[in-house]
Amino acid sequence: MRLGLDDEDLRDALGPEVCSESDRPEPLKPSAAVLLLGASLVAAFRPFARDLAAQLAPPGSDDQTLEAAAEQLMLDDPELIAERLRVESAAGIEVDPSGFVRLIGPQLPRAGLARCLRARWVSRRAPQLLLGLAHSDRAFAARPPIGVRSILIHDPAGPPRCPSALVCPLTERRLALAGDGAARLIDRNHDSGYRLWAFIEDAVDDGADVLLGADRDALLDAFCAAWF
Repeated sequence: MRLGLDDEDLRDALGPEVCSESDRPEPLKPSAAVLLLGASLVAAFRPFARDLAAQLAPPGSDDQTLEAAAEQLMLDDPELIAERLRVESAAGIEVDPSGFVRLIGPQLPRAGLARCLRARWVSRRAPQLLLGLAHSDRAFAARPPIGVRSILIHDPAGPPRCPSALVCPLTERRLALAGDGAARLIDRNHDSGYRLWAFIEDAVDDGADVLLGADRDALLDAFCAAWF
């Protein structure tokens, strides 16, 4: 049963043999400067929806509408998936068999980025490698990549503004985040809360900035403001 306690609490309560280093999960690979967790975040960097904007939705449609239309188009015509991967490979984007999307920041075409990224994206200062994963739960079963500097987590059930901290009401412990919104309470008695806390705690301990929130574009705005 999850106790809602961190490694230090468990060691104090149960002895030093609990939560040894050998029990900890492996870091995500490969190493990357930026980790994007959530399909919507990854889609903001992939040019397919912008390339086909005129065919996908009326003029002036927002990026997330275009991205959803692009995904539906590929479901209707699977042959487009191979074409998408070919075009993206030339633009510094690779999808590996395990489901990770690797994005080489300096090679990404600015015109293919979502609007919230385009205005601030500077190729020569961009992260060398961004690692994207559509499903956050898979990442939370591991540890953050070695050397990661920024982690963005899209949580549709979270607050619209990126919280400045996570707070555990059970232990009153606090994890500082990179947002400026109100602190968010996390119940570590539930498995999902426990995994989220453990993952972010590892990231913060390693010196990474973590942004968490429900508004995809707000997450990307905050990331660009800090990075560039």
